[in-house]
Amino acid sequence: MVSAFAADLPKGRIIDQVVCSADPTQSYALYLPSAYSTERAWPVLYCLDPLARGRLPLEQFREGAEKYGYILAGSYNSRNGPLAPALEALRAVWRNTHETLRIDDRRVYLAGMSGGARDATVFLNGGAFAGVIAQAAGFSGNAVPKDFSFPFFGTAGFDDFNYDEMRQVDRELDSRAAPHRLVLFPGPHGWAPASVCAEALGWLDLVAMRAGTKPSDKALIHALFEQDVSSAAAAEAQGEFIAAWLRYRSLAAGYKDWENVAPYERKAAELKDSKEYRRALKAEDGAAARQRELLATIFSNVRKQVNRDADEVHASPRVVVADLRSKAASAQDSDERRIARRALREATVTAWEESTVLRSKKDYSSAAATLEVAALVEPDNPEVLYNLAALSALSNDKGRAMSLLKKAVEKGLRDRSRIEKDPAFDSLRQRAEFRALVGQGSR
Repeated sequence: MVSAFAADLPKGRIIDQVVCSADPTQSYALYLPSAYSTERAWPVLYCLDPLARGRLPLEQFREGAEKYGYILAGSYNSRNGPLAPALEALRAVWRNTHETLRIDDRRVYLAGMSGGARDATVFLNGGAFAGVIAQAAGFSGNAVPKDFSFPFFGTAGFDDFNYDEMRQVDRELDSRAAPHRLVLFPGPHGWAPASVCAEALGWLDLVAMRAGTKPSDKALIHALFEQDVSSAAAAEAQGEFIAAWLRYRSLAAGYKDWENVAPYERKAAELKDSKEYRRALKAEDGAAARQRELLATIFSNVRKQVNRDADEVHASPRVVVADLRSKAASAQDSDERRIARRALREATVTAWEESTVLRSKKDYSSAAATLEVAALVEPDNPEVLYNLAALSALSNDKGRAMSLLKKAVEKGLRDRSRIEKDPAFDSLRQRAEFRALVGQGSR
């Protein structure tokens, strides 16, 4: 842990935790590039993770931050949920970094992943930010605000259940004046690979030079241009025609007046008119429709019969999920595998979200029946098992609660004190097997 007022903060490595001096309940991970000094002001990227994993996004952005000279800060308090606590966390990190570091207020950016991306696009409206990197999700309500005008760098993995959403956001931004880029890559719902995160920071540099908030650097512009040309050609060679078209389009728009973009304008137009691109678009639309259909099938019985016996409730979802898990495990990439992976992850997230709402209403049996979908998808996930155990205990199904708790521990739940302190398990505390599980065996 590092004091917020340390005179000589380490550079070139992630500082795991900085405590905010004005509010010690707030903390964040910090990265300063090796060249950082107080002799000039530096751009900063504030990162919002949906699970308050402050260090995780910094690990992904560190390579680019070192290359392009960005300060990174990731909150340990901002997470999915109500906006007010997330905004309070962002303000605390903002205040602390501005008090201790030399920051260029013309170049303050936000990055978020999933729910963190939705929060970031809301917080942009405060007017203090110069752009956003939105990963694996776009805007709250899945709609771009009519007055949105900020630079927007979006990312989506081919296996991301929000893939279609990010494509829709990109289409909507095409009609706006705001600079934007969408990068698609092989991968699931989550923070993008370090190479894509570095590309995002390079793109922010490009936008800043266009806006005049960063001095023009011809060598950097050309290097970014060559990198983007290479990435576009690689996507096309791999048969990712939508990803390739997005990159050629971005080349034509992003480097106008700086580089010869005419060949890439032609390339984008030719690719868009090709049979391969049209076929890819048709497959993309079909995948989105199939994903929606699968989710409806998985949850239909749960929502209709949520108060019945768990085995009966999940008879149909179990068959569907088993088939999807088989397809998702294929070693060969395909449209079918991508659909399966997207649908499974969306089913898990939906189950978590809906069960959380039901639990808040004290409808524990319905919450458990809904969360069972996540257990079908990830049967060895200790967090799923733990929460199912809690819901079973709250429903007074003590035997099932103990069985699930034991399995959660077997599958990797290590924090026994968490079990001991959780009021959901009050009804189990006098059971010898519970005391043994939490390390309170007979003395």
